[in-house]
Amino acid sequence: MTLGDAAEPLVHIQDFRMDFGDTTVIKDLSFDVRAGETFGFLGSNGSGKTTTLRALLGIYQPTAGTLHIGGKAALHVSWGNGSLE
Repeated sequence: MTLGDAAEPLVHIQDFRMDFGDTTVIKDLSFDVRAGETFGFLGSNGSGKTTTLRALLGIYQPTAGTLHIGGKAALHVSWGNGSLE
């Protein structure tokens, strides 16, 4: 896949779920963003926008779901040793 390939999304999130302890903050979020699209990620305060972006960037490990950028799985950052898993 190349970044300009319209058949594959640049960002792919499917069935994303994020729990913090016993609290589910995002449940069953799915969307794709394709090359050339204008995409607005809107929601009220506390709706999970920042949490979704942090999971997509590998800052948070998702509880469940698929998060891809450019066809590759989002990486999990291990802050303890500064490495990427």
